[in-house]
Amino acid sequence: AAYLAVYLTKADGSYDSTLWVSGTKTRYLGDLSGWVSAMRASGAADLGFVALAPDLYGGWIAHDGDEAGEMMQNLPAEEGARQLAGAVDWLLARDEVTSQTVGAIGFCMGGGLALVVACQRPDAVAAAAPYYGAIPWESAQPNWSALTATVVGEYAANDGWASPEAARALEA
Repeated sequence: AAYLAVYLTKADGSYDSTLWVSGTKTRYLGDLSGWVSAMRASGAADLGFVALAPDLYGGWIAHDGDEAGEMMQNLPAEEGARQLAGAVDWLLARDEVTSQTVGAIGFCMGGGLALVVACQRPDAVAAAAPYYGAIPWESAQPNWSALTATVVGEYAANDGWASPEAARALEA
């Protein structure tokens, strides 16, 4: 399942595409994470992008923060990246999309997965924008040498998970 946002308003019919990746959907926050990705996808569509916000959890929704954390920990990075690679292919195959590549934007764990899919699909992901996204698990590190996408990340100075040190490690 996914949220697709496209508003066919361009006179020339040409559209770039973007992939929005959230960490989890949480009911205790009113499905905030999934909703935010869907709304940001809608905002991207307003700007002329075909935007897709995939559901990496098969419709499951966390009921509290602990359950959301458990869902993220139980989603293997390889599975998330596999689903995102499929979403990239699906986007690029759409008639509305005239670009040959996509941008991947993610938040929290989704930011880490945006980096992973950029490494796994350098042929199709030209830009990655992780917002406080990191990949803290040694076993989930992608092949960084394959990364060809332009990366613009946003990180907070006081974040215990995606710390400034984690952000600097991504630069190396």
